[in-house]
Amino acid sequence: MSKIYVTSDLHFNHINILKYCPNRKYSSIEEMNEDIIKRWNSTVKDIDTVYILGDVAMGPKEHHVTFLSQLKGNIKIIPGNHDKYIVKLAKNNGLPPRVEMLDPIYNLKHGHTYFILCHFPMEEWEGMAGHSSDHIAGAIHLHGHTHGKSTRKKDRWDIGYDVFGGPILIDAFVP
Repeated sequence: MSKIYVTSDLHFNHINILKYCPNRKYSSIEEMNEDIIKRWNSTVKDIDTVYILGDVAMGPKEHHVTFLSQLKGNIKIIPGNHDKYIVKLAKNNGLPPRVEMLDPIYNLKHGHTYFILCHFPMEEWEGMAGHSSDHIAGAIHLHGHTHGKSTRKKDRWDIGYDVFGGPILIDAFVP
């Protein structure tokens, strides 16, 4: 049976991420890139789906396809602020066949739970507790961008690589 995972802020090839995020204790960007792929592929199966909530990679756009091609699963990307090359590749049909670009804010229903997926954390969103939205009441907001530095709320989670160390099952956020 297939599973659904979420993650964000992989930052393949981003040399400065090693100094910005102290929990990334790698001696080189190559070591980090290899470890991200290894962790991903030890968790995700080919039949699974992974939503990446932005900031996939930096550097030459050819490398983006190389990294994505090495990852297992069906990959859905919600673009982040460092994804200009990924967006261009998607517009030109240049992404690997198992990779799809989604809208910057994406509504996902999983079981009886609605999720609002976006790279950026939002203070308020459609369907959040206490807001009127009949069709997605009680929606959980999953985001990246803050590398574990945002204030977590009971219905808003930073699901980034620097928080969970790789893809995490979306079921972990079902109330």
